Amino acid sequence: MLKKLLLITVLQMTAFALFALDVNLIPSLGVNLFDQVTKVPSAFGLTVSSVRQVVRQQPFHVYFSLGKRDAADRDLKYNGVLVLIKPDGKREKITETVFFDIPKGRKGVFISPVDMVMIFEKNDTAGIYFFELTISDSENPVKKETFSASVELLDRREKSSAKLTQKEFSKFFSKYYQNPQPDNLLPALRFFLDEGIDLMRKKKGSKFDPRHILHGFAVAFKLNPQLWRELAEMTVGSPDKDHLYYALIFAGIGKEAVMQNKEIIEPLVQVQIGQFAGKNPLDFQECSHPVHLDMLWMEFFVTGKFSPIENIARELRKRDILSLNDAKKIRESKRAFTDEEKLRLRNFMLGLSAHWSLRANIRQGNQLVAWYLTGMVQRKECADASAEALIINILKNINKKNNNKKANPPSEPVEKE
Repeated sequence: MLKKLLLITVLQMTAFALFALDVNLIPSLGVNLFDQVTKVPSAFGLTVSSVRQVVRQQPFHVYFSLGKRDAADRDLKYNGVLVLIKPDGKREKITETVFFDIPKGRKGVFISPVDMVMIFEKNDTAGIYFFELTISDSENPVKKETFSASVELLDRREKSSAKLTQKEFSKFFSKYYQNPQPDNLLPALRFFLDEGIDLMRKKKGSKFDPRHILHGFAVAFKLNPQLWRELAEMTVGSPDKDHLYYALIFAGIGKEAVMQNKEIIEPLVQVQIGQFAGKNPLDFQECSHPVHLDMLWMEFFVTGKFSPIENIARELRKRDILSLNDAKKIRESKRAFTDEEKLRLRNFMLGLSAHWSLRANIRQGNQLVAWYLTGMVQRKECADASAEALIINILKNINKKNNNKKANPPSEPVEKE
């Protein structure tokens, strides 16, 4: 079994909505817990998904939380020994370290800085594996408590030949990070290639740019190497129209996925990949086109991480811009825009798009976006005063709207789709 231990900066927080009784071990496919801990103000809460079944080559995390109802009367260090119990009953010590470090006077829920990333290999036996954590106070090592969680390694994952419906696909990426569903990635890709692209072109015409959706698939498949072989098999005999899309996804996943499956990937798709010269065409250093904002949103929807929201918010910053009024005057003068004016107008439009998209996604129920923005304001991490003022205004209007909804409830119950 391949095991990776990542030690993160010590994290301490209080009064989170997620409240552990004593100690919780949380196996999860989620990858944004530590961003939530460090970037979301403690007044809000945490979203942590759990997973009970995994397959070989599927990475998953084991997070550890401890709840303390009473304030610590001294600095507390809880030492721990983490043991893996295999289906045959054999025990294997994974690590022995300080799992919790609680300062005097603090209470609430504490997330351990130990992030265990586990991957079952091909020769691991199918069955139920237990993670058993025994902790003790460093000043009272005799008194020990043991807590556990289990994950079942499935013997094999059934290959899916299905594809999502249009309605299922439209919701698939919206909050993937809250409840990752990797088994639906291939069915979602089948719908996108077979029907989705044509439907979106009919709806948006020449304005349709699929790069953000392809980027979303690439980010999700990169987190799920257990699906790389099936993705490669999908390319075999695929229509010519799909070759570039497959190539972009594989380039986005990275060289490792291509090299592992070079004997399987459709030769014409490999030709497309080769034309990228080892680079990821979906990668960009800074926003220079509206589709880059969409790509950042897709990265957020898949991972729930802070950095995409931070980068979108930074497009609100005051910079060299050309307002719509100025652009109108130039048009009325019937002279051509200079390259510099085009760049300044693009900057203005990107700022508008970023502002609109942040508001829209919060209104559509993505609370984590609002929490991240609130944290940026509190930590004074906004690009400048004008960007901070815009973020505060977004949050103020959203909160005002939510308060109005509470004050004026609908006369009829609203059913969720």
